[in-house]
Amino acid sequence: MEGIPTQSTRAKHVGGALADAAVCTGALKVGRAGFSDVPPFLVDIAQGALQCKFNTVYLEFLGQVALARLLLGAVLRALLRGVTLDHPGWYLLRVRDGRRTLGCALVSRCSDQDGALIDIRLVAVRPDARRRGAGSTLVRHVLQCARGDTRVRCTCTVYAHEMVALVQKLDFRRTQVGRELASGVRRPDEFTYRSRAGLKRSGG
Repeated sequence: MEGIPTQSTRAKHVGGALADAAVCTGALKVGRAGFSDVPPFLVDIAQGALQCKFNTVYLEFLGQVALARLLLGAVLRALLRGVTLDHPGWYLLRVRDGRRTLGCALVSRCSDQDGALIDIRLVAVRPDARRRGAGSTLVRHVLQCARGDTRVRCTCTVYAHEMVALVQKLDFRRTQVGRELASGVRRPDEFTYRSRAGLKRSGG
């Protein structure tokens, strides 16, 4: 992922109702995360950054602090204001099996020059909960929220093999190949999903 996420200054309310109620997929259930989900998510992101699956900025103290503030703010905002996912802003989703959280996803809803956008910034599944469909359930839930012309974007490092395979399986298109910087570090590849209805309207 590219650095610490920041909400677009051009974000505005966009159409399409995104259900805030928990959505069940088999035995797994997706809903809004709580404060107790933040610490383990931070640990999972740091562990992934060690393997270069996430931006290594998350290994730095300031990077971890900035991410923690963003996650806590997203949880608090959703809790106090009762906003649903059709409002612009940051959201932390979790997938659970019974009472146990298996993984979380940090997403934002905004708009850019090409229209409505849902940005999947970070997805992490607990090490002992992998290969149970938790990551797939989170991403599929986001796709269900992308109605009409809304696009879904996800950036992946070249070492995030499982995530790259997942988004390609779910019909994301590689829309940007990460270029190599002067430091020798390669920026993440960008994948974008657009519904068939949206593709027809855009002529894609």
